[in-house]
Amino acid sequence: MRKTTTMLVMAVVFILVGCSKGDNTPKYKINEEALITNFDKDFQFLIEGDPADVTWSSSDEWVGTIDETGLFEASKIGNTTITATIQGATVKSEVTVESYNEMFIEPYADYGSSKEAIKAKESRQIAGEDAEAILYVGENTDLSNVMYLFTNDKMDGAAAVFGSDDSKMEQVLRFYLERYEFLGTSDNVGIFDNGISNLLVGLTAELGWVALYSKSEMSTSQPQSLVKKEFDFNALKKSLNGAKETTLNDLRVLDINKALR
Repeated sequence: MRKTTTMLVMAVVFILVGCSKGDNTPKYKINEEALITNFDKDFQFLIEGDPADVTWSSSDEWVGTIDETGLFEASKIGNTTITATIQGATVKSEVTVESYNEMFIEPYADYGSSKEAIKAKESRQIAGEDAEAILYVGENTDLSNVMYLFTNDKMDGAAAVFGSDDSKMEQVLRFYLERYEFLGTSDNVGIFDNGISNLLVGLTAELGWVALYSKSEMSTSQPQSLVKKEFDFNALKKSLNGAKETTLNDLRVLDINKALR
């Protein structure tokens, strides 16, 4: 009798444990739990069984947004978590938006830093220096130079110089579109911003393709609320290539020649 009772107790425990494990099984399943994509791609998320009343969200809308149907639109490189909420239950997908290519290391956006502080961070070889600028040699064939500009020993701008090879134009623009919000063009200059740096990208007669960095006037939270702008990539290239002289020299890019002396 005691043996029979013991066996019954064990059977009940087994059943309870089995039920408990079953309760932990996710009620809903997402079609992609880990997604790797690029900034100009979309992906349709789906919940198995197509349940009604699914609410979708993205943890970082700077990286990508998702609409009420589960369509994810990548925007910038980075990571975000997609969450689907169904009747109080949630399922998630980890999304990584990768770069097409790294191309180069951008200038450090340490506005207000001293020359010595910038030198301590930079690993590139110094090509020239004066009171207002430090010029570095680019680390690869895609980049001619990087330059930091100073006023009263405080960094207030930088430049990346890519040279006059027009074949680099699409690569340069794609590099920045992956990382910055494209705000449009003005006087054949492309304008980009990420809440930390404001960029002017264009073509100069003396230096070729140049990207000028200055401190952004937007807060780091503002770019996420910007209206996503649709743009024609070929039209953008045509606009930027429309003139050999631009307003870029207003930010002292041509002082590179001075720094080389």
